Amino acid sequence: MPTRLLKPGGTARGAEPSQIYQQMADALPHMLWTALPDGTLEYVNARILSYTGIPAKELLAGRWKPVYHPEEFELCVRRWRRALASGRSFEAEYRLRRADGEYRWHAHSVLALRDANGQIVKWFGTCTDIDDLKKAAQRLERARRALEAMVMARGDLVDAGKSSPFDQLSEREQQVLQLIVDGRTSAEVGERLGLSPKSIDTYRSRLMAKLGIEDLPTLVKFAIRHGLTTIG
Repeated sequence: MPTRLLKPGGTARGAEPSQIYQQMADALPHMLWTALPDGTLEYVNARILSYTGIPAKELLAGRWKPVYHPEEFELCVRRWRRALASGRSFEAEYRLRRADGEYRWHAHSVLALRDANGQIVKWFGTCTDIDDLKKAAQRLERARRALEAMVMARGDLVDAGKSSPFDQLSEREQQVLQLIVDGRTSAEVGERLGLSPKSIDTYRSRLMAKLGIEDLPTLVKFAIRHGLTTIG
């Protein structure tokens, strides 16, 4: 059973080590408990009592089930039994019921204390409230997924409405290209657009460079495929 607390306002002078230890444990912002090697609970700190609202007598008698969320109680029991059987420490996350009925996420850490011969002499357990952090992480994850969905949707819209390679050309460049692939000579295109044949040759070279095309037949096929001309 828990040892008697030091009186409020008192000092540690002359106090037993167990009293000092208990006072320190009760001052922690974390829940702290200890158990015997066989798993029998022997101590719970003040934080556990204030959080759960359950008397120490009931908790020390093993009446922990109301504290755990129904979805996780059996998992908690199985992990504790495995730890007792294997002697291994473990960490886990569970929701614990507060005195007002709210369940909050806590990080559990269970540690086996051993003597010089390696024998377990005591189990220590702590429970730290991580509910706000966990909910913040969940909100961040939801925001990340929403952002990914928006990016993917945007990508689909871009793909669905993807413009023709010719959209990167100016209006005059498209006019020159259309006349060229329709079979007009540089002189004919120049006369039609009021440009010199030399200017048309320069336009053609620039257009083929922009589109990554090296010869006129390929340029004509490319234009037909993208609907710039009806020839073919």
